[in-house]
Amino acid sequence: MKKIDIALATYNGSPFLSEQLDSILNQTHTEILVLCSDDGSKDDTVLKVDNYATFDTRIHVCNTRRVGGTVLNFEKALEATQSEYIMLSDQDDVWLPHKIDSMLNFIIEKENELGSESPILCFSDLTLVNENLNVIADSFYKANNYDPLNNTQEGFLLWRSTVYGCSCIFNKACLKMALPFPKYIPMHDHWLALIAAKHGAVFYYDQPTILYRQHASNVVGGAAFNKPHFYKLKNAKKLIAGIKRAHQGSLVMREVMGDKRGKIKFFFDCIWPYFHEKKLFSFIFTFFHFWGK
Repeated sequence: MKKIDIALATYNGSPFLSEQLDSILNQTHTEILVLCSDDGSKDDTVLKVDNYATFDTRIHVCNTRRVGGTVLNFEKALEATQSEYIMLSDQDDVWLPHKIDSMLNFIIEKENELGSESPILCFSDLTLVNENLNVIADSFYKANNYDPLNNTQEGFLLWRSTVYGCSCIFNKACLKMALPFPKYIPMHDHWLALIAAKHGAVFYYDQPTILYRQHASNVVGGAAFNKPHFYKLKNAKKLIAGIKRAHQGSLVMREVMGDKRGKIKFFFDCIWPYFHEKKLFSFIFTFFHFWGK
């Protein structure tokens, strides 16, 4: 049985943490090591993880020092991994019992085709649930009208991503090329997917493997971004600021990847083919692309 390292990033995540850990420890695939990096929680998150670690040696706390945000927190956990295959865990979801087995078999199948030296990342669909685990939507991608296969294309990933780390598995070749994370990348999972698409391959597993919890404290949620929602919200400026940050993150990744295309060529090569998916987001992003700083 192959060992899987699971990078768990926590921060003030006590309310749902036990359900998350229980769902990982009760997987049909039992050969795992959970490596927890905590970003200086003020609640009893670390105490809870330590209590689990006392009774189950498959859990280890590798950091409790404040590193400053989700990306750096996951990087800290990933730096402690050693296995050939790695998964990412949030602190508030529930993994379906066969998640690890399903994703491991899937990535091994792809490695047999491409070779283990090729960076490979696989991601799955997610079932959206509320904080009480009642189903909101069976499929994250169908609910949001996203085409998951867009995430297999480097051009798309240079400016957008709908890959969620908690649904991913990737090999050591991918992680080795991704670390250390460049400064100011938008998100860790976005960067890992881009690395795989650029230097190897990204694959989509067309089944949900996780109950993806939606609640008020989500760092990143799965709610659809659409025009009516946009106009109803009082914090429209906050949403626009978020798209501006996405544009700035795209500039960082393009620079790191050595993308030298001018604005017009990049628009027609990378943005326009996917413009129809969430047109409002695409329109605002395009504004920043041509006229933003």
